[in-house]
Amino acid sequence: MEDLISLKQPAMPKAQVLKAKWERPEPNWFKVNTDASFDQSSCTGSVGIVIRDHAGRVIGGAARWFDDVSDAMTAEALAAKEGLELAAELGLNKILLEVDCQALSNWGRSRLHPLLGVCASTY
Repeated sequence: MEDLISLKQPAMPKAQVLKAKWERPEPNWFKVNTDASFDQSSCTGSVGIVIRDHAGRVIGGAARWFDDVSDAMTAEALAAKEGLELAAELGLNKILLEVDCQALSNWGRSRLHPLLGVCASTY
């Protein structure tokens, strides 16, 4: 029995769960929230988009499926692109882009890419 007990792995500490709360944009601004999923076995991805105004009202939304997605970062970038395109289609020009992919958020902040316009990304 002692041999079995000695094989027992020490308990791993639980990862800290951060609870994020959606924050409203300023009046006359719109927040574009995007998220993506990626299936490595089929190289496919899907994205979801929700656009809300300063009162939290949904202004628009969409879901998309993509074939031939190379990785999770690409799926997240496609989600951001689709969200920005939907905002443009709706005629919105004061937008905040909020993504939950830290790597994409860092990329957007470091390059201030013209595609992103005036936006803020959070993780």
